[in-house]
Amino acid sequence: MQAPSDSVQMGYGLKKRQQTTGALQTLTARQFNQGLVVSPEQLISGQLAGLQVTGLTGAPGAGFLVQQLRNATLAGRSAPLVVLDGVILESEAEEELVSALALLNPQDLASITLLKDAAATGMYGSRGVNGVLLLTSKRGAENKKLQVDFRSQVALSTLPRKVEVLSGDEFRQVVTQRGTQEQKARLGQANTDWQEEVYENAVSYDQNLSLDGTVGFLPYRVAVGYLHQNGILTNSYFKRKSAALTLNPSFFEDHLRLDISVKGTKSETRSPNQRLINAAVNFNPTQPVYASNGDYFEWRDAEGKPEAFAPLNPLGLLERSTSGQESERKFGNAHLAYRFHFLPALTAHINLGYDHHNTDGRDNNNISATPSDYLLTVAQFGHTRKNRLQEYYLTYAASLEKLKSQLDFTAGYSAQKTLNKFFLNSVSEPEGNLRSGYSYETNMAKKAFFGSLQYGFKERYFLTASARQDQSPYFAEKNRDFTSKAVGLAWLLSEEAFLQDQDLLSYLKVRASYGVQGNTPLFPAFNPFNSGTTSSAFPNPDLTWEKTTSFNLGADVGFWGTRFNASLDLFLKKTDDLLTYRALPNTNNGFSYVMANGGEVQTKGGEVSLRYLALDTENAQWVVSLNASYATNKLVSGPMGAYGARTFLLAFTNPRYVNAPGHELDAYSVYVQKYSNGSPLEGQYEDVNNNGTFGPEDQRIFHSARPKSLLGFTSQATYKQWSLGFMARAQLGAYAYNRHAAETGYYNSFRSSAWLQNQSSSVLETNFNLPQPFSDYYVENASFLRMEYLSVGYDFGKILQDKARLNLIATVQNAFVITGYSGQDPEVAYGNGTVHYPRARTFSLTLEVGL
Repeated sequence: MQAPSDSVQMGYGLKKRQQTTGALQTLTARQFNQGLVVSPEQLISGQLAGLQVTGLTGAPGAGFLVQQLRNATLAGRSAPLVVLDGVILESEAEEELVSALALLNPQDLASITLLKDAAATGMYGSRGVNGVLLLTSKRGAENKKLQVDFRSQVALSTLPRKVEVLSGDEFRQVVTQRGTQEQKARLGQANTDWQEEVYENAVSYDQNLSLDGTVGFLPYRVAVGYLHQNGILTNSYFKRKSAALTLNPSFFEDHLRLDISVKGTKSETRSPNQRLINAAVNFNPTQPVYASNGDYFEWRDAEGKPEAFAPLNPLGLLERSTSGQESERKFGNAHLAYRFHFLPALTAHINLGYDHHNTDGRDNNNISATPSDYLLTVAQFGHTRKNRLQEYYLTYAASLEKLKSQLDFTAGYSAQKTLNKFFLNSVSEPEGNLRSGYSYETNMAKKAFFGSLQYGFKERYFLTASARQDQSPYFAEKNRDFTSKAVGLAWLLSEEAFLQDQDLLSYLKVRASYGVQGNTPLFPAFNPFNSGTTSSAFPNPDLTWEKTTSFNLGADVGFWGTRFNASLDLFLKKTDDLLTYRALPNTNNGFSYVMANGGEVQTKGGEVSLRYLALDTENAQWVVSLNASYATNKLVSGPMGAYGARTFLLAFTNPRYVNAPGHELDAYSVYVQKYSNGSPLEGQYEDVNNNGTFGPEDQRIFHSARPKSLLGFTSQATYKQWSLGFMARAQLGAYAYNRHAAETGYYNSFRSSAWLQNQSSSVLETNFNLPQPFSDYYVENASFLRMEYLSVGYDFGKILQDKARLNLIATVQNAFVITGYSGQDPEVAYGNGTVHYPRARTFSLTLEVGL
């Protein structure tokens, strides 16, 4: 009975799968999600157990929130470390608000591996505490003739669902019954669906050409790509030009190997900000799009001049918008490995890498008319990041036949320098005079020593131990160092004599791991209140690393050869010296919060991945895959008023996001709504503490924005030349605050503007006259099932006298969503259910030609 012999990408090298002691999962290019895939995160969405991938918005080129369900942190970094061809990629502006994968062409990737537990991520120390995503580029193969591949894709994107607001007739009725005479005079006779006007069907294109093969001793791959993604919101788009080169020659009978990877991208983005999207939802629906003279309808005075500060026509705003940004990214990596002639078991490695990213942009999305003497301003911003990496390490791999043992050893040094520059200026138009400005520049140096030891006995008992000492510039010198440690054990039971001579169980391995890893702040100098050059964080010289202790028990099993494979993991993570934000009372010293250590967070749960070859005949094959994960978390101890990095941004909105000892993280603090015959009673809430009076102390901690379970189901079937595939994913247990309904779903909300503002249609159900922002009525179950993609393809095989291959694929993405959430989209980052750029439903046709 043979265990799988394939190798998997691990930290600093390849390992045989049966020898690994950690939890990991790999996807190859053939398994990636299909359709118009703009960013690498889309390739793996829903396919890796326990990994949450959430688009921040549906705008062209938008970023993603990527994190493991097993995370155990509040204000520490939460996204997996991203390593591309051995180079650690830093997140945008050190904040993870834009993924480190931004601007990379997903068509250049060959595989993505997720390292999950301490045994798998130990070589990356504190930087791998939230998992590691290893990205491997496509490369040329040795001794291969020239191969040319061309991929052309055209896509049509549509709006799947509108925000539910009052129609023109409904709005007229509300204002007629409840408005003043002046407000009634603002009503028109139209029934304008402003969302229908500003959203449109959008056509996008994605073209990719690659050449790979071998010239003499030099395997190579060259690729170029051009993407033009048009958004469904008028005048929004994302354009990207990309080029990639990989070279991987070997010398001296394979004793010296050189891997070179170079990538470059240029992009242009135009996407209206949140204010313009809100303007389209809120504009008076009783007014027409165009005035009688053919111009856009605008609010005008008796002399025909625009009324000062009146909201502008949403369609006109979007068509005139010039807000956007231009970006460039350059990536390079050179990895040299020399296997010593006098000691072939010993290999010396030099890994050099750089990642340069530059962005410049402007934002002039003013949504209201201004007087002629009013000074117009535009925001100009720019960000530059230069990241350089040097790593030097030795690996030793030897078989000790007399001891029936295998020994692998790695030891090395890593140094990374990152320069960040940012500016934000307010400039007058059309003069171009600087009105105000904000800028910063940071230089960070991170150093680490790392090592690992793997020992195998009789090819079925395995031990892995690793350690890494990291230095972080985020802490005072006395707290700058942290040593992460991890150990893993594995037992390959399928190689034991008592499991031989049977056909059912073909592979069985049990695993266990333990580790202690550090973590650093997500926003080390975050300043949500001030626009000056100094942070509003109170300096804390005692701030130190938070420490995460993790346990993992796992098993990998295979039945009937490779027909059925499964992996199961149970995990427990406990974080001490928890990093949190704590608001300070009003003072005159300019500081509004402090970051401090204190408290403990615990996360526990399980993950399972299944793959089943349901059908395998000469003409047909059908493979189904399922992954599921479940996790619960709670703040075991810690001070009240401790905020996480993301909920701190929302901590001063209504309702409050709280973290309280004994409760799950990022929960809502709300009142318990009273009902009569199923309808909420305005201003009436339960006396939770039963003291006979109602007050703030009656707020309860109610559910969490974090999901408890993630599910993914994939099916790939082929019959002769036809193929059919789909991927559906679900998120369960997360609750979202329907902020749009809470902020506009009451009758008096149309009075917030002298020019009348449309309302959420929820007002017809609640009949609220005044806002009820603290009601638990607006905290809704945001569980959902989304059909990520559905595709059908036909492989024409060899054409043109066997000189070419042709394949045609039709795909629909975001085909449907099943949910009980009443807001725009149940999949909202951080549970904040505002109106945002919607996720499109996209139909695409892909032509693949190979020569």
